[in-house]
Amino acid sequence: MQQFHKRGAQLAVLMLSTAYCGVAHAQDAAPQTAQAQDGQAAGDIIVTAQRREQRLSQVPLSVQAQTGEALTKAGVTDSRALEQITPALNFTAGYSPTTSSLVIRGAASLANEGGIQPSVGVVVDGVPVARQGEFVSDLADIDRIEVLSGPQGTLFGKNSTAGVVNIISTRPKRTLGASIELTGTSDEEVIAKGMVNAPVANGISARLVGYYHYIDPMIKNLAGPDLHGQKSYGGQAKLLFDLSDDVNLLLSASYNHSYSTFGNNFVITPNSEPLGTLQRAVFGPMGWGVDVVNQDTVSYNKNRLYSLTAELNADLSDDLHLVSITGYRNSNNKTEIDVDGGPVGVNPGRGYSPNPLGYPIQYVATNDDHQVEVYKYFSQEVRLAYSKSGLDIVGGVYYQNYDETRQLLLPFILDGAFALQNPALAGVPFFSNDILHTRLSDDTIAAFGDVTYAVTSTINVFGGLRFTNEKLKLNYDHDIFFNPATGFFNPITVTNTAPPVGNINFVSKRTDNNLSGRIGIQWKPRPNLNYYASFNRGYKGSAANQGRAANDAATALLKPEIADAFEIGAKQRFFDGAVSLDVAIYKQKIKNIQQTSIIGGVTVDLINAGALSIKGFEANLTARPIEGLALSAGLVYNDAHYSGKNISFLCGPSATPGVGRCRADGTQDLNGQQAIGSPKWKVVTSASYDIPVGSDLKVNLRVAYNWRSSIQYQLQEDPLTRQPSYGILDASVALGTMDDRVQLTLFGKNLTDKFYYSNLNTADFFIGRQFGNIGRDYKRYGGLRLTYKM
Repeated sequence: MQQFHKRGAQLAVLMLSTAYCGVAHAQDAAPQTAQAQDGQAAGDIIVTAQRREQRLSQVPLSVQAQTGEALTKAGVTDSRALEQITPALNFTAGYSPTTSSLVIRGAASLANEGGIQPSVGVVVDGVPVARQGEFVSDLADIDRIEVLSGPQGTLFGKNSTAGVVNIISTRPKRTLGASIELTGTSDEEVIAKGMVNAPVANGISARLVGYYHYIDPMIKNLAGPDLHGQKSYGGQAKLLFDLSDDVNLLLSASYNHSYSTFGNNFVITPNSEPLGTLQRAVFGPMGWGVDVVNQDTVSYNKNRLYSLTAELNADLSDDLHLVSITGYRNSNNKTEIDVDGGPVGVNPGRGYSPNPLGYPIQYVATNDDHQVEVYKYFSQEVRLAYSKSGLDIVGGVYYQNYDETRQLLLPFILDGAFALQNPALAGVPFFSNDILHTRLSDDTIAAFGDVTYAVTSTINVFGGLRFTNEKLKLNYDHDIFFNPATGFFNPITVTNTAPPVGNINFVSKRTDNNLSGRIGIQWKPRPNLNYYASFNRGYKGSAANQGRAANDAATALLKPEIADAFEIGAKQRFFDGAVSLDVAIYKQKIKNIQQTSIIGGVTVDLINAGALSIKGFEANLTARPIEGLALSAGLVYNDAHYSGKNISFLCGPSATPGVGRCRADGTQDLNGQQAIGSPKWKVVTSASYDIPVGSDLKVNLRVAYNWRSSIQYQLQEDPLTRQPSYGILDASVALGTMDDRVQLTLFGKNLTDKFYYSNLNTADFFIGRQFGNIGRDYKRYGGLRLTYKM
């Protein structure tokens, strides 16, 4: 704590000193250039972080923004790669999009078996998405992406206790235009994107966007088809109707389809004895950094998502603006995963795989039925924005109706000696299965208002409140099967005729009323200087424990998260906007933090893990020291740890009961442990330099490096589930026209060939003592990208 106060004091001194220097500089500086006035200065673009258009430098909260052009130059084609260019954002990968998680300031919502609402709110073209799995997608025709750190419960509503990722695609324009982007890589990745924009009638403009993304499987599979590949495609259609000079209506429809085999479990350390020696003999290659698998069942994820949006904008007067956003989203997600991670098992139509050594765990593949999630929801937001004479008011109402159905199957053939610990049953197969059917409904109604008032020409005060009423209902049905395989289980049709040995069936309901809000003060001594202090409260809705560990209605729906955060910050622009420095210091506490606990690697439980105490700072610097050279650097220090009394969890397999933090009963106190999925330090840097070549061409040189400290991925807090610190180096050389209409880019990713895991887990005596998932850029590759705009 003393160390944090020391860092905070140093940053506070930095803010005050730069404020003094900034005032002095501003008094002597010439008027801002036209470029700076147009919002093109370093680190200063137009954002809507406060539900109205403002320059980034004028917003009194921590925001990082990237334009679509910047994303293209950085080679960011997938939303998961945003963590490589945004220091505040981290991404934890799972075996499917729905089991992945965004992390801001240490708060992660890992949902291995669904039911958990996001801590990081994701808003796509004004529509808040209900599950973080929708964030995992290709990026095409993006206008900008804004990352807001800290609770945003007033203007963005529930499920933003950690922050918000605001994704804005490009609106139709009233002129004819088109673009195409083609990418090919050394490891056989192909990306094609196209856009056509055209006026189709008087007052009507259309914009059509399509993409195709293919990654040839990169991982050698010794027992079946190669893995770690992807095929996705989709598009978006928009129609903009100018109903009058003051009213326009935007209709949008999008469709996305993906098939991915990125969700494999790579066994790193085999199970403890007596299973370990047998696993080494059966599985073959394994170890840290080994990118070879031996799986008889293809692990894959299929996802289909479509959305419909209607956005009405109306200027009711010179000072009053109305926005109405109606959204409908529908997602169908199917996952098959070789849970045991090995070459033995049962596959439909083929039966048992060869098992000459008698490995006692055999996963039964089910063709799309292992995990099926279908969710659909309707949302409606209406808000009014008033601005006049130093007074800005935003107010409105929001409604969301969410419906989710989910199925999970976990079928295995287990050797009797292994399953029942009875040597007399060696070689006798038993069928084990858990079948879960759940349905979750969530109705949310909210009303909000936010005011910014100019007390003087340099001082603003702001504050707001949001009332949220949320009603959840969970229908839970869990059938448990365990019976001899002989006589009941058909290995060709993978069907079992024996009745269940147990059933858990219940209905759970919960209603919550919450008041979120914010209050703060902003001082702008000069147009290029912005200092603020604020208190923010956020709310995250209840989580539904719909995994196999749920057993009764009373505990199935968890308490909501409540986040309280204090933040002071400075946004400063120097030398006519050529240099920008944004700094924020924060202290935050999230009560009733919802976390996924994985017991034995396969049994998933959702728990309220006490509180999450967070303190840290963010600093972002951009500069254009000379013409054509752009530099940026972002630094985040985030100390997030669990706090509270009697917060217990199982020790990891590396711990010895009664030694160190592990108590004699095999549990540990989570108090003081590092939050999962979040590095304590993260650095993101880049440099880009344009070199004119004649009068019409230029060469762009770009290099980027991002580094993060070690990450603990599981509540076991075991060394086996900790990813050591690592850094990724990217670079590119581009030749193009001065107006950026045509550009050919040669790029390299992960040039130092740094291997890392995007998630780690442990399941001793089942999957493996240590296993993990790896991302797209786990090894070095390069490619060419051609862009053309007209």
